[in-house]
Amino acid sequence: MAPTLTEDEIDDLIFFSRAGDDSELQDSLKVLAEREKVSEAEIISAAQDEGKSTCLHMATGNGHLETAKLLLARFTERPKEEKKQYVDAANEYGNTALHWAALGGHLAVVRMLAEEHGATQAVANDRNYVALDLAQFNGHEDVAAYFLNQIKDLEGKTERMEA
Repeated sequence: MAPTLTEDEIDDLIFFSRAGDDSELQDSLKVLAEREKVSEAEIISAAQDEGKSTCLHMATGNGHLETAKLLLARFTERPKEEKKQYVDAANEYGNTALHWAALGGHLAVVRMLAEEHGATQAVANDRNYVALDLAQFNGHEDVAAYFLNQIKDLEGKTERMEA
């Protein structure tokens, strides 16, 4: 059964993620998971603000690499599909955590999401922008170059497979 979190509990989890307060975040996750008799991953999945933004959106959008890792580590023992769904979760505007990391120019976070957790780079938001677009529009050339190199790598692999 899905955990029942109060608005204040969700606000706290979102705030701790946005602020990169890993100690408070860990403590809250532990207490809530014990109370609700669910995993910490289930608590994290249930914690969405009114705009459907998650703790991961908040951590990645603010460049908190360690906080994002802490959140995603809670999915290690969970089914891969559950983790994938969380990593690619879109808010009310269709933005994923990868969109927010790219928008903020947080290259280390973008790399971690894409390389370690399989974040889908081709997801478009409600304005039809992918994470690459947001990086380019906001002058984050290092992040845009990363995405473009990923595309080149994929094209090279496809050519080698076809040969």
